[in-house]
Amino acid sequence: MRYYYSKNGKLQEAKRRVVFLYKGRLRGSGSRYMRCDQLANFLNTHFGHRFEAQTAVLPKPQDKPGRWRKMLKELDGAAVIALKGSLDILPPQEHQTLRDRAACLAIDHVDSFKGGGVFQTADLHIAASDAALQFMQRKCDRISQRDGFEAPQIALVDHHADMRVLPSPLPADQPFRVAYLGDPENTFIPDAIQPDMLAFSGAAQADFEQALHELPQACLHYGIRSESDLRQPKPFTKGFVAARADRNIIVSPSVPDAIRFLGEDYLFMTKDDSAQSIIDTVAKAKDLMGSPEAAEALDRMRAMRAALMPENIAQQLAEVLDTVF
Repeated sequence: MRYYYSKNGKLQEAKRRVVFLYKGRLRGSGSRYMRCDQLANFLNTHFGHRFEAQTAVLPKPQDKPGRWRKMLKELDGAAVIALKGSLDILPPQEHQTLRDRAACLAIDHVDSFKGGGVFQTADLHIAASDAALQFMQRKCDRISQRDGFEAPQIALVDHHADMRVLPSPLPADQPFRVAYLGDPENTFIPDAIQPDMLAFSGAAQADFEQALHELPQACLHYGIRSESDLRQPKPFTKGFVAARADRNIIVSPSVPDAIRFLGEDYLFMTKDDSAQSIIDTVAKAKDLMGSPEAAEALDRMRAMRAALMPENIAQQLAEVLDTVF
C-alpha cells in the first residue's frame, strides 16, 4: 500500500520509514555492515522516493529507560527490522511494546535462526537465502500447528556481497594464491593447501579493511565451512564476495546457494566435504588457471554477481515492505 498527501494541489507520495536495529555487540560485525548499513543504503539509493531508511543501536530498556522511551517514539509507525539476535536484549514484555509502536516488527535472521519460539516475537521473519526460507517455512508450519498460533510472514531478501570489495584483474607472474576472507574458526583448511593460502583474515572490521588491499593477489577464493552437517542453511556470502572480486571459488555441494546460482557441475565444486576432495579441487584449480574451463566457471560467478546487485536486493526488500505497510 502506498500513502499520498496533497501539496500545492498535487498528490505526493509519502515516504515510509524503515529502521534497521542492531544490538551494540553487533556494531563491529560484517552482518551489521551489510544487512543494516548497506541494505539501508540500497533502499535509499534505489527507492528513496518511497522509503526513508536508517540504522540505529537498540538500547537495553533496563539499563537506559529514557533512551528506550525516546526510541519507541522515534519508531512510531516505522517498519522495524532487527538484526539477528538483537531482540534478545529486550525483556519479553517489551517485544509487544515495540510491535504495537511499529508498523511492522521484523527480524532479519541472516545466518542464525534461533528455535521455534522466535516465530511469535515478530510479524515478519526475513531469510537471507532460498534454502533458509524453505527451512523456516517448514519449521514455522509445524510449530504453529502444534502450538496453535497464526503463522507470521516469512520472506526472502537475498544476501549480497560487501560493496567494499572491488573487482581486479587476475594477478600476473605471481604464485598461485587462494583467499579465505572471514573468521578462521568458521572454515576447514587442510594442511596440504596451507602453503597456497593468503595469510589474512577478515574476522574483524579492521582486519577486513586491511585484507581488502591484499585480496587482488588471490587467484581464487575459498568457501569451505568448518561444519559438514549444518543444522540450518547459511547464505553463500563467501561466494558473493568472490563474485564481487571477479574470482572463482572453491565451494562444497553442501552449500545450497552454490547449487542454486552456480549449478551442480560448477568446475570448482568439491565432491564432498572431505580433506582429500578439497585438496584435489585446489590442485585442479591450480592446473586450470587461465583456461577456457576456468573462464566458463567465472562467467557463472559473474551471472551470480549480476543477480545480486544492489538494485535487485533493494527491489526484493521494497516488495516485502509493500506487504507490511
